Order: sequence, then C-alpha cells, then structure tokens
Amino acid sequence: MYRIVVIATFSILLALRGFAAPIPICPIEQLSPLQEGVQAISGVVFPECVKSPVWVFAGRMFSEEMLGSTTVDENRSFTVHLNRPLIAHETITISIGCDAYIPCTYFDTPPIIPEPTTLLLVGGGLTALGLWVRRLRR
Repeated sequence: MYRIVVIATFSILLALRGFAAPIPICPIEQLSPLQEGVQAISGVVFPECVKSPVWVFAGRMFSEEMLGSTTVDENRSFTVHLNRPLIAHETITISIGCDAYIPCTYFDTPPIIPEPTTLLLVGGGLTALGLWVRRLRR
C-alpha cells in the first residue's frame, strides 16, 4: 500500500512539473455523423495534420477491412468515400498519419430507427403490461 501511494505521488509531482510525456489524443476536431448507410465520412483535423494520410477501417485498425483512404486538404478538411455503406452496430477506426496521435475509434455505429415504430412498440408494451396488472388484481 505504501509503494502505491509513493508511486502515485511521484507521478503526480512529475506531471505537475511538466516532465510527464504528453498523452496522445485524437486529432479530429469535427466529424460527420456516423450512422447506418453512410457512404462518405468527412471531418476537420488539427492544423498540424495538413497533407497527412487518412485511413478508415471497419473494426480495429489493420484488423479487418479498410473502407477507404484520402489525404487532408490545405483547409484541414478531409472526405473519405467508403467502399461500402456503414452497417449498424459497426466499430469504425479513423487513423490520421500525424505524429504523436492515436487512432480515433468509434464504437457501435447507431442504426437508423424509425421513430413512429419505436413509439408504437413502447406503447403496445405498456398497454400489455397494464392489462396484465389489471387482470392480476381481479
């Protein structure tokens, strides 16, 4: 227990003094909505990433299929035209070739859900639950 406290305190002191290594972050500032059926992904990146390559993967980086690639424009924007539309509940990884940045992974691409159908299902379920409770009380 004593060692953990000493190590944690030492790490905090180093971080406060500026000796800790910078934590890499995702360089994407803006990104178009990722949803089922999308065939192009666009976004805006940090200024340091101009003219850097951009890769989009289905799943983790380099583990599954590459959906497309492009290069960041002079105005810091990019548009990747995908090989196929996005699928619901798919993990997407966007990797930008800047120094000291990690790939940006987006989990569980949300499906397009028709709102009236959802309300109908919830309403039907609540009605059935109410009728069941009424039947039990009799």
